[in-house]
Amino acid sequence: MYENLGANEPFKKNSTEMFSEYPSSSIDFAKRTINNAIINSHITTLNDDVPACKDSILKPALDYIYNNKGEMISQSKMDELCHVSASHFSRLFIKKNGESFSTFLTRQKIEWSKQLLEKTDLTITQISEELGINSSGYFIKSFKRYENITPSTYRKYFSEHN
Repeated sequence: MYENLGANEPFKKNSTEMFSEYPSSSIDFAKRTINNAIINSHITTLNDDVPACKDSILKPALDYIYNNKGEMISQSKMDELCHVSASHFSRLFIKKNGESFSTFLTRQKIEWSKQLLEKTDLTITQISEELGINSSGYFIKSFKRYENITPSTYRKYFSEHN
């Protein structure tokens, strides 16, 4: 019985060969899904934190942002998702949210990073990568702009006072 299954031959496939039959887009999707699940397990978003979007045009963009915290999200992707031009999306986003898309997204990612700094031992670089911010230097600079302290100082202060 085992001879028919090839059990007597040693397993010769490496991991690249094992997954070669799957398209890379499927593997990328799986990686993104796992990444988002890990991030969401550490970040709590209260209903009060999610802006109530009464605009049906912007709702897909805001839903996407909150459901894909670990992705590097571009405005052009949001334009496409909402089926509007870039200029219309920008004007509408500012009108409905009181700030530009990029400001909103950066501010939101800083809020999420604060929770990761409080609840995990991830390094600053890991946190920036987990939130879809490719440069830890940019992350630190943005964090300091919004919070007036660096992420490491925030973590130290939080751990000392809790």
